[in-house]
Amino acid sequence: MVAENSCYEIESRLIQTVEERTKEVDKKAEELRLQTQQQRQRLRRLLIEPKPSLRILMVGWVISGKSAAGNTILRSEVFHTGERTMKALKQSGEVAGREVVVVDTPGWWKFFPASFIPEVVKSEILEGVSLCSPSPNVVLLLVPLDTSFTDEQKRVTEDNMKLLGQSVWRHVILLFTFGDALGNKTIEQHIESEGKPLRGLIEKCGKRYHVLDNMSKAGDQVTELLEKMEEMVAGNYSLHLSERDDPQQEEKSDEPTKNKDESTAKEITEQLNIKWDRKNWEEDRMLKGDNISEDTQRLEDFEGEEEDKLQSEDDAGSDFLNMVRESPLNQMLISCGNQEKKSYHGRTPTELQAMGQSLPPAGTQRKRLNKKYFHVKTMFVM
Repeated sequence: MVAENSCYEIESRLIQTVEERTKEVDKKAEELRLQTQQQRQRLRRLLIEPKPSLRILMVGWVISGKSAAGNTILRSEVFHTGERTMKALKQSGEVAGREVVVVDTPGWWKFFPASFIPEVVKSEILEGVSLCSPSPNVVLLLVPLDTSFTDEQKRVTEDNMKLLGQSVWRHVILLFTFGDALGNKTIEQHIESEGKPLRGLIEKCGKRYHVLDNMSKAGDQVTELLEKMEEMVAGNYSLHLSERDDPQQEEKSDEPTKNKDESTAKEITEQLNIKWDRKNWEEDRMLKGDNISEDTQRLEDFEGEEEDKLQSEDDAGSDFLNMVRESPLNQMLISCGNQEKKSYHGRTPTELQAMGQSLPPAGTQRKRLNKKYFHVKTMFVM
């Protein structure tokens, strides 16, 4: 009976803690809602006729719903959805009596800093800025609601936004996509319940945010978003990448960190290549029904022997290396071309056969490996 009573007591405490936390979130959510309303009222007084044209640049991580959001804003299927955006694309139209230009750009990776983004992706994002000639006056930073937003996502987002310069934040509206994921919660309740990372990003954007449900055909959600854009533009200057705010200068100040990150990225890519190589070989052995553990051990032993041989060759001097290069065996391997190219952890088919391994046709196996390498080398380009 005592145990049962203590159990009930613990449950009641937990329920009380949850209720207090919910009340606190609701209180802060209401405060945030009132603050944003007051801010909009102040900006609305600055609006003049005619309404300004809107030049919108959409940025965000991969699969954040940028293309679908562009279609919802323009109320037309002008952006292709369902696959990665690889190039900046400009579309325009008249929406609710306003001239609107929308530019879609390639996304960055959710869990990787800017140093992992290829130059071609950065170039396309900056090309998107140029397409918003003379410059974008609205930057929509898209964050999906169907995933958590942690400290890591905040750091990655801010790091990637440096490409547009520090002054970009006064032109940013945080656009939450997949609005149906909110359920019965308000967006303010979601922001407060997510904690400091998302609240910090909201503060950085000047408490400008909006929810967009791409599955909904309601036009008022787009009209309200356009009104928020106009209010922000009324209180802002257009975005200019001046020499004083040149992203290249920011990168120079962080040169040691950048070089370190590039070295780390290169190491990770090399490790991925090695793992794909080994995984591909093991899959092939499993299909043949061979003993993987024994084969793997033999490969590791062989790899150790190779390293010892290479060390011995280095000690022997250049004369011995020249003799090896000119040997009949080496000339035969060179003449065989692609059929004798090294593929499995630096070992040729001839060497593997000498170890007692049976191999699939060289051409088909090479195609499979090339496909894996292509995937690894392009995974950071999405």
